[in-house]
Amino acid sequence: MGAPRVVWNEVGSAVVSLMASARRHSIVIAPFITGTAFGQLLEALPFEAELLVITRWRASDVAAGISDTCILDRVAERSGRLLLHPSLHAKVYVADKNRALVGSANVTNSALGFTHDPNREVLVELEPLPSVLHAFIRRIEKEAVEASEEFRRKIEEAAERLRLSPRQADDKQACMHAGVIREWYPTLRNPARLYTLYQSLEDAAADEREAAIDDLAEIAIADGLNECDFRDAVVRHLTSCAHLTGR
Repeated sequence: MGAPRVVWNEVGSAVVSLMASARRHSIVIAPFITGTAFGQLLEALPFEAELLVITRWRASDVAAGISDTCILDRVAERSGRLLLHPSLHAKVYVADKNRALVGSANVTNSALGFTHDPNREVLVELEPLPSVLHAFIRRIEKEAVEASEEFRRKIEEAAERLRLSPRQADDKQACMHAGVIREWYPTLRNPARLYTLYQSLEDAAADEREAAIDDLAEIAIADGLNECDFRDAVVRHLTSCAHLTGR
């Protein structure tokens, strides 16, 4: 793969074009998503493409108008999934699991340049996706919770209290959850293959690919390691798991 393409002019057009290219799967990850900007992405996205959206939904963001809870309805119309992650800050757009835009732009009119006075944003195009990016997406998908009508109502009520009485409003998030210590075992049938799949997933069979992504997501490993450093990182993670579970 050559040098990645950097997009800083007409960022919104690049994201819309990416969504329009999706045929099977699409992913939108951003802490701030407004209804009008999100609508432009959905207009471009073919209806047959599966849709996964991961965002944040803090009451303070909703009160400030930089997040809209109405996107729950728009995602439901597409039979998609809307997940909420309390500490999300990443901005990632993916089409068909093989092409992505990663950078600074949220799904807002200002970020995507749908206004006369847009933000200065940058996105980097990746094709194919590095194994570590697949793992990152899998990790936050596992950590996130499904959006619901009940949670939307609570967030909207908290946002309204913030607008009326900013000093007294409670902005604690219902989706915040404490870490749970749990046992973990590698899912890849041949663990010796993990470093090869960490480097590239292109030649992997479907079940091997999914197992490798699960394992890499659990380990949360850095990109670009040589084989020795990679194996050291895996050993550290396994040792840490054994320590936490008392084994």
